[in-house]
Amino acid sequence: MPAAAYKGMAQFVNLGDAVIMKQCQTALLFSLLALSACTPDLYRVDVGAMFVQGDGAIALQNGSGSLVLHDNQHDLSDNLGLGDTEAAPYLRFEFERELHRVRAHGFGFGSSGSGTLASNFGDIPSGSLVDSSMDFFGISATYAYEVLGDENYRVGVGGMLGYYGLDIEARTGALFESVDTDLLVPMPYAEAEYDFGQVVVGANLGFMGADIRDANGRWVDFEAMIRWEPTGKMELLAGYRMIILDAYGQATQRDFDSDLEFEGFVLGGGVRF
Repeated sequence: MPAAAYKGMAQFVNLGDAVIMKQCQTALLFSLLALSACTPDLYRVDVGAMFVQGDGAIALQNGSGSLVLHDNQHDLSDNLGLGDTEAAPYLRFEFERELHRVRAHGFGFGSSGSGTLASNFGDIPSGSLVDSSMDFFGISATYAYEVLGDENYRVGVGGMLGYYGLDIEARTGALFESVDTDLLVPMPYAEAEYDFGQVVVGANLGFMGADIRDANGRWVDFEAMIRWEPTGKMELLAGYRMIILDAYGQATQRDFDSDLEFEGFVLGGGVRF
């Protein structure tokens, strides 16, 4: 099954899935409230830019349901013209107290282009020249508890709540098709970092594979970061982030098959206090 981002996921959540997701959200919220009620040992606020590129393929069923989706994939770059690298604003907030750490970070971008369909995309026929657009948001909040560590290194485990919004549209003449989804995914989470003094190197990962009603999906959110702290109050950072959204399911009463990946380098800086 292809891998990547998806429209209409939120529509597939049945009652049992919704209860599990709600419990994960509630646990994360209580962690945030409990920690914010105390005086945290450390805050970090960073801003910057992520130079992000979308890659992968997506297929959308037609109105009659006659397409074999696996054989009707459309490459973001080659067929939809949406493979350019885009500069996206990147925001990051973090605080920690004793063994606890909470982080929120995210980015969003839009792009447009044109291409020629290799096969049918919904009811737009193969060979059509289409004008395309894509909007994507990737935002996550994490809580991690330190299970191993000393003054030089830290290993933490916890949970991630990821919000991923994707809207891909294609138009030719009077014909218009889109795959649109807003997805909220709870994931197990792990992080590790090593402190070399003024330089800190770290990585973190959230992963979830789930069959949510009509959609079978796999979601990965990975980040690697180098942070340089030239003074006690300032820091500069450089890193890499990758988000994989992979699902087969249904969006707006249409089946879809997607394998999408969003990745890019991050440059920024901020303050700590």
